Amino acid sequence: MINKIKIKLKNKDTKTLVSNFSYLTIIEISNYILPFITIPYIVRTIGIEKYGTIMFAYSVMIFFNVITNFGFKLLATKYISINRDDVKKVSKYFWSVILTQMMLLIFSFSILLVLLFSIERFHSEMSVFLYSFGMVLGNVIFPVWFFQGMEKMKYISIFTVVSRLIYTILIFMLVTSVENYELIPLINSLSLITISLFSLYFIHTKFGIEFVLISVWDMIKLLKEGWYLFLSTLSNNLYTAINTVLLGFLTNYNVVGIFSIASTINGAITKIIKIYNRITFPYIAKYKDEKLRLTKTKFLLKLYFLILIFASITTFTCSSTFITLIFGPNHENSIIVLKILALSIIVEPLGGFFTSYLVIKNQTKTISKITFQTMLLNFIFIIPMIYIFQAKGMAITKIIVEGFQVFLNIKYNKELISFKKDQD
Repeated sequence: MINKIKIKLKNKDTKTLVSNFSYLTIIEISNYILPFITIPYIVRTIGIEKYGTIMFAYSVMIFFNVITNFGFKLLATKYISINRDDVKKVSKYFWSVILTQMMLLIFSFSILLVLLFSIERFHSEMSVFLYSFGMVLGNVIFPVWFFQGMEKMKYISIFTVVSRLIYTILIFMLVTSVENYELIPLINSLSLITISLFSLYFIHTKFGIEFVLISVWDMIKLLKEGWYLFLSTLSNNLYTAINTVLLGFLTNYNVVGIFSIASTINGAITKIIKIYNRITFPYIAKYKDEKLRLTKTKFLLKLYFLILIFASITTFTCSSTFITLIFGPNHENSIIVLKILALSIIVEPLGGFFTSYLVIKNQTKTISKITFQTMLLNFIFIIPMIYIFQAKGMAITKIIVEGFQVFLNIKYNKELISFKKDQD
């Protein structure tokens, strides 16, 4: 196994893979190490309840991100990867995606306004939700999928690091007391929007992507192509983000804060590890020979599994150290939740890896079927588990549901776990 890894590292494609992995690692470190500087400060400054309020709003924004992304992250990455040398094709597809997402953004904002004026829990924190929505806009105009498809992750790295630095500096400058808690989502949104606008200008000048006026039929075609992936992503987030929303409704913002502290650390570790999947997806997608693609994918899956086991064991063992070091003492409940969530570091990224492979095989209907079944299982467990065990029940439900999703993914990707020896 070690010798095979050494041989593959000498390959040109593998060097590109490793390079992109390194750049995306920098991105995730900036996304989570810098917040690890700000989040402890935020929790101490505004308190765990207000921190829970902001996390509640962020969870709602995840749904709007799903609507505006509409499965384009995977579909667009695949299209750009295949057609990267045809500037005209890429330009038309680029603006087709961006303008379609803008229409979905308007639709999402309309839904938010209805929520703000019809539900008291939303209306009482209207500023937090409105400021948080700016992050949805920022995500729409920051085309991560373009850079991934072009395998130019270093640019994502640069833009993301700058955005996080701006956010970090402004947090320490402007958030000095609990009365300033509403500024946190506003600063987050403005820093992302600023860098996102610059990224569009950079794409135009660096890659020669020109503005192309698209028709309504272009949008409809994109929506049709992304429909099953959208359902899949929506279903997936219905048993992740909605769980936090339910936790807030069924308990209180303090419990949301307890879970969010553990989830922040777990999420940081998971997202850094999931860089592996983001890098390997365009790498695998470009192989048209099915046999060669399968061989490459199986090797990458084995390596991924070893990484996940190591990360899970480390998280479980060091849970108390992580939380105490970052957030300070007296967070015993969050430590217990993090120990439970350590197992999700194995199952959640594996599910994403299998899903990407199904996209490559053009089996988006299967993805939708898997995530819909997973969503149903989540709805069976989540409310009674939150009611009985609160934050711990939400963590347990996450493990059960994600484990079930991996089981279903293996069922539809049996060739990836075959023990038959591959030929290089």
